[in-house]
Amino acid sequence: MALVNRSFGLNDKSEVTVRDVDSQRWEYEQVAIALHAGYISGYHDENGQ
Repeated sequence: MALVNRSFGLNDKSEVTVRDVDSQRWEYEQVAIALHAGYISGYHDENGQ
């Protein structure tokens, strides 16, 4: 995700609604950006596996 976000200059973020992403980890911000861009989404059970 970080590579895609940086390659396309993506910076805007959405609220992270998937339960399996820890807000204290470095990837949390990258997930927020990817969610906003729409190229990832969570599963119906709110997991982002």
